[in-house]
Amino acid sequence: MMEKRKQERAVFRFLAVLIFIWLAGAQVSDPTDFRLFFSPTGENLKSGSIEISLYEFFFPALRVGITDSFSVAAGATLTGELITYIAPKLTLLRSQNTFFSVGGIYGHSVSSSEDLEEKIGYAALSVKNRKLTLALVFSYGVLGEEVSYEGVFVLGGTYRVGRHLKIMSENIFSTARGWSLYISGLRFFTGKFSADLGFVGSHNDVFYVFPWVSLACKIK
Repeated sequence: MMEKRKQERAVFRFLAVLIFIWLAGAQVSDPTDFRLFFSPTGENLKSGSIEISLYEFFFPALRVGITDSFSVAAGATLTGELITYIAPKLTLLRSQNTFFSVGGIYGHSVSSSEDLEEKIGYAALSVKNRKLTLALVFSYGVLGEEVSYEGVFVLGGTYRVGRHLKIMSENIFSTARGWSLYISGLRFFTGKFSADLGFVGSHNDVFYVFPWVSLACKIK
């Protein structure tokens, strides 16, 4: 009887050691660390990688890594007003903890009343360590034939709280028109998949809140 109990304790200890090793094992990489909920970070998609994402269930996008420093994304809405865009991104600085990229977004929207083109340029800086990533983005845009001198700042970051879980925040501020967006939530991820769940707070005279959901799959 005593011998059996010793064997059971040995088995439990062995299982406990295995569980500890698994929990303390190598961290799973985030396949979408090149963006926050929506805004870019300073990081980029690796060469040969292909990522498919779906924002709010009606805005799919595809991003392809051409090299380790250059990628191109494209997307379009599935319902309502037709919006399409293409977005190249070039990484100029890539070190162990610091990343700096520049990019652009060319968008085209078609509705029953108007046909608009929008061109946006941006610069994105990321600083990170094993758990924390901070990102700062500045962008400006051209709408139609008129140049908009309104800049938009994005301040955000992520904090890893588990092997497959991050807390994430993205805060977007207009420099001229006074509007702002605040997105906070969680990112669940494996090496190939990620899911962002959060809430968006929008302030433009009136403050309102709506949910945010996005899914992504790295297929290569």
